[in-house]
Amino acid sequence: MQLKDIAQRIGRTPLLNLTQPGGLAVLMAKVESHNLSGSVKDRPAFNMLYKGIEKGYLLPGRRIIEATSGNTGIGLAVIGRLLGFPVTLVIPPQASRERQDILRAAGVEIIFADPLAGSNGALEKVLSLYSAEPEQWFWPNQYYNPANFEAHYKTALEIFEQTEGQVTHFLAATGTAGTVLGTARRLKSLKPSVTVLSVEPAEDFHGIEGTKHMATEAVPEIELYGRRLKGLFAAGKHVLDGTLFISTDEAYRGVNLLAEKGVFTGISSGANYIAALKVAEQNPGSVIVTVLPDGADRYLSEKIWDAAYYGPSLPYSLAREMGSYFEKLYPEEGCGFLLGVSTDSPNKPKIKKFIPAINQNKDRCNDRYEIAPIDYKRVEDEGKKHGLKIMGIAHSHPDHPPRPSDTDRDAAWEDLSYFIFSIYGGGMISFYSWRLINGDFREELIDISPDS
Repeated sequence: MQLKDIAQRIGRTPLLNLTQPGGLAVLMAKVESHNLSGSVKDRPAFNMLYKGIEKGYLLPGRRIIEATSGNTGIGLAVIGRLLGFPVTLVIPPQASRERQDILRAAGVEIIFADPLAGSNGALEKVLSLYSAEPEQWFWPNQYYNPANFEAHYKTALEIFEQTEGQVTHFLAATGTAGTVLGTARRLKSLKPSVTVLSVEPAEDFHGIEGTKHMATEAVPEIELYGRRLKGLFAAGKHVLDGTLFISTDEAYRGVNLLAEKGVFTGISSGANYIAALKVAEQNPGSVIVTVLPDGADRYLSEKIWDAAYYGPSLPYSLAREMGSYFEKLYPEEGCGFLLGVSTDSPNKPKIKKFIPAINQNKDRCNDRYEIAPIDYKRVEDEGKKHGLKIMGIAHSHPDHPPRPSDTDRDAAWEDLSYFIFSIYGGGMISFYSWRLINGDFREELIDISPDS
């Protein structure tokens, strides 16, 4: 895949209205799970690789290396694979199971940081590997590379255009701080009166994955090529108007408040949402914009939502089995049946088995699936023998996001769940569940159970 094709699949994300009923301020959020690999980090990942190629640093035969807690690594892995570059990532050992599986599916070599080395252990390991053999690697260096925050000049322009210039406040959680710093620089050039706030964990030991408590976790200055480099946040925080501190408990509450609205996100999104609610309370008449950095798919096994929000359940091994099956069919679109049992709660089936089906759409097998009625009847009869019934359909989207198309909607039934697996370059990146309600697809939160 060419750079221009990848660029078309990053950015231009929806701006979702999350204004409270009767609220005195408008509250909106950029839904960054609509990016190529499912997170806001696709923006800087692409820009850092693009600049590396443009400047002659990322050359054929070199291997991409980076320190990451997850989403930047996934973005680098997917884009690197599509461009033909191998990727090595140094990650903390506590990175979620979903993220590790996604990285492996994308062909990444994973090196775990020393768990005793603290929050910057992964960075120190990469610096050591890169310094020993600089000609072997291309290091995007996300914590220090201006191409990180420069990627968000486009984010700012999107926000300005989508709010028709009415935005008064922008806020975002800090990890590398690229999102908040880059958006701040560009937004303030377009509208100097905009207030930009960073969002940080309130505790030094916290559970808001992908964020940093800067007083205790800020990246150190490093020496590279004989130069002392400051981290992006330390070098650029002067453009911010302040910081909001959100506790881990508040972030989890934010996740569940978003779920009440049918919006399933990760933990940093919950922190951003709570921070935005606080700003809205204090600034009636304002137009507040934040970001939802990623979706729920990378946190399913962590049980961060109240039980009421979960839909279909299945063992983790079955989810991996389906992903592996669709990976083998790439670049064709695969399909199959989800068999299970009903429960006392509506729309909460237990999925027990996946039975593949032959895609009958031979003319458009790369982007359409079709299941023969005889296959449906055969699987239905087979399931009855074991006390199971068809609870849903699973299919893959090769090199496309895991979101229903118009064709999917036209063929869907309201009593089934529809699992869609996104397969990029032959590796499973994410999967979501959807249900047709009143003619429109709604996302269902998948309840991943431990393997028995």
